[in-house]
Amino acid sequence: MAKAALMNREIEKKAPLDDAEAARVLQGLVRQREDSVEQFRKANRPELVQKEEKEIALLKGYLPAEASEADVAGRGDEGGGRRRAPPRPRTWARR
Repeated sequence: MAKAALMNREIEKKAPLDDAEAARVLQGLVRQREDSVEQFRKANRPELVQKEEKEIALLKGYLPAEASEADVAGRGDEGGGRRRAPPRPRTWARR
């Protein structure tokens, strides 16, 4: 399933995928399965929910680890990586 999706995306792009593009494809597959889980729960189909959840776990194993809430909260203390620009040198003389 994942291999076919990655190959289809490469064919569409007509070039090899980089890591970020491959991760986007896999994230799309995870989202599709999460939507399916929601629908199967509404339809009272626990066997299909279980199948989709196993596939989600398998796909997430190929994705980079997500940042925890503590990591995200800690980023606020750093200023978000933005810095103030240094002062511009004066090019005019005072009189």
